[in-house]
Amino acid sequence: AGPGLKVISTLSVGFDHLALDEIKKRGIRVGYTPDVLTDATAELSVALLLSACRRLPEAAEQVRSGGWTTWKPLWMCGHGLSDSTVGIIGLGRIGQAVARRLKPFGVRKFLYTGSAPKPESAAEFGAEFVPLTRLAEESDFVVVTCALTPATQGMCNKDFFGRMKKTSVFVNTSRGAVVNQQDLYEALAHGHIAAAGLDVTTPEPLPTDHPLLSLQNCVILPHIGSATYATRSTMAVLAARNLLAGLRGEPMPHELSL
Repeated sequence: AGPGLKVISTLSVGFDHLALDEIKKRGIRVGYTPDVLTDATAELSVALLLSACRRLPEAAEQVRSGGWTTWKPLWMCGHGLSDSTVGIIGLGRIGQAVARRLKPFGVRKFLYTGSAPKPESAAEFGAEFVPLTRLAEESDFVVVTCALTPATQGMCNKDFFGRMKKTSVFVNTSRGAVVNQQDLYEALAHGHIAAAGLDVTTPEPLPTDHPLLSLQNCVILPHIGSATYATRSTMAVLAARNLLAGLRGEPMPHELSL
């Protein structure tokens, strides 16, 4: 765009796709769309968790393929949320919204980790701030909703999955690079964890021959966390308002602090 580029407006809450150092150096203003996609992404996180833990895509395929025959006591059994421990990596807006939706399922305990404790936010769920290692060891369900930063990149790796229970379910609706996908594949393929649900991958789109797509215990969606008609419409309007305000030299409704 050259020196004429003064304002960038992204239709997202994430900004890891922007060259922030270069943007800051050039003095370019950036608008983004937080808050408005919180509920939609939280809903999708819960849907993905339930799909993975109750094996919904696998069960639906059994109906289509003729695998559904006579009733069998342990056929298509999964893992339920009642009396479980849920660990949330990143108790921000989306993490809190996920916990708020999961609580009525009868979750016994919430754990969370992040850059610092958030006692006021955690109080609503009685959530306990713990190190990442303890969260991995004690959680029946792990939900990743943190931002992608140098500190979180590759955070969910071989050591992390090795600490999880064999009956645990892992869900990521943040950014694909938070997860070492090869390590996740190994954990799923060798039964170190029970299942995973991903709305984000590296790269996007994920190649159709990627090893993760060969696993029945891995549910992968095409990054549709905010994909409701109402949410995307609201995001588009906010992105336009950010852009117009930036061009006029006015305060943006949501400007990224660089």
